[in-house]
Amino acid sequence: MKKSIGKKIILSYFLILVISFTLVGIMFYFIMLNYIERGVANQLIIQGREAAALINKSFENRDVFKERTFLRIVRDTFWGRKMQISGQDYAILDLRGKVLFTNVKSLKGKSIDINNFKRIRRGYYSRKGDKISVILPLDRGYLMLSGRLKGIKIMTLEILRILLLTFLISGFIVINIGMFLSRSITAPIKKMAITASRLKERDFDVAIDINTGDELQELGDTINDMARKLKDYDLAQKRFFQNVSHELKTPLMSIQGYAEGIKDGVFKEDGIEVILNETARMRKLVNDIIYLSKLETVNDFFNFAETDINEVIRKSVEKFEGVARLRNIEIEMKIDGPGKIRADEEKLLQAVANLLSNAVKHARSKIRVSKEVKDSWVVIEVADDGEGIDSKDIDKVFERFYKGKNGDTGIGLSIVKTIVEKHGGKVKAYNSKNKGAVFRIEIPQNFHI
Repeated sequence: MKKSIGKKIILSYFLILVISFTLVGIMFYFIMLNYIERGVANQLIIQGREAAALINKSFENRDVFKERTFLRIVRDTFWGRKMQISGQDYAILDLRGKVLFTNVKSLKGKSIDINNFKRIRRGYYSRKGDKISVILPLDRGYLMLSGRLKGIKIMTLEILRILLLTFLISGFIVINIGMFLSRSITAPIKKMAITASRLKERDFDVAIDINTGDELQELGDTINDMARKLKDYDLAQKRFFQNVSHELKTPLMSIQGYAEGIKDGVFKEDGIEVILNETARMRKLVNDIIYLSKLETVNDFFNFAETDINEVIRKSVEKFEGVARLRNIEIEMKIDGPGKIRADEEKLLQAVANLLSNAVKHARSKIRVSKEVKDSWVVIEVADDGEGIDSKDIDKVFERFYKGKNGDTGIGLSIVKTIVEKHGGKVKAYNSKNKGAVFRIEIPQNFHI
């Protein structure tokens, strides 16, 4: 049987309450015990000083100590003067600690070891059980007074009663607070659990409304974002298959038509040429789709190492210089700053080459390729002097199979975006002041996965 979070919260609060009251009760008990113990000892010392003063005064001008005389003096002091020590026990000791006179039968004739007493306020102090004893010096011996810690049991019961009453009141308050807090926590969690269950069933039209102002609200917002992204991804996958089907359907229909025409004798060698061209187009499309899929899903498809980005750009430009000359297009290259970065050289070469291929298709007479370093970021721009990108296409040019004006398969720029993002960078497209298209890549110099 699983335990709910609410029960765990209430149980944890209750355990904290029990531990706290236990510790407070123990500490309070020992503090009160020490306070009462000290109070009794101080009272005995005060009373003992008065008695010791009277006894010492009775010894004045006496040179010879005689037990009978001493006992008479003590009796006169305590009984003759009617001085009582609050009903406490007392004893007179000689200088060696032997009991000379006492009102406690069990102490008669015994000796008291003063070394077992602690020094306190011009006297000695000891405690055994609930009995407190103090010893004060006399001119010819010691005076020992004893008292008991009255009311310890009563005090303990009173403390327990007060703690129990306080515990019950506090427990009632804590349980109610715990129930309120548990509901405030479990209610959003239940909402998120229901939403997650719906997401599992591919129901992406969900939204959680949590306004707790804490981490639960942040988690709820994250789940909402996840639902939106899953919905977008699901739609993208559906569009992907639709686009793939459409892109493959056209050349397949051409191939089928020309093949049937060749079979029936309608077409001869010119039909074979069309079939070969459409086959090459299909092969390029399939290869691009497979390559893009590997970029997005295969974890070890990238090999990061120290790479000279300047050399990558030069190789990419050299690859398209011949095609550019045939179209009377000039490629201007400007490379500034150091070129050492941590990257996958082959993939970056593919990304820059795709941008140059796109620029060659749309440029009129000039392509500008530049690279610079800004705040540990490598910035690469490929710009052409063509008609630029239609404003409605700027936010969609990197989507798979999205083809703008004079576009090809709609895969090339998606490959660029994926490669750049796998390097921890970002890519964007915009139009320059001269209407030409500009593609900007920003990659960190020291990217770590």
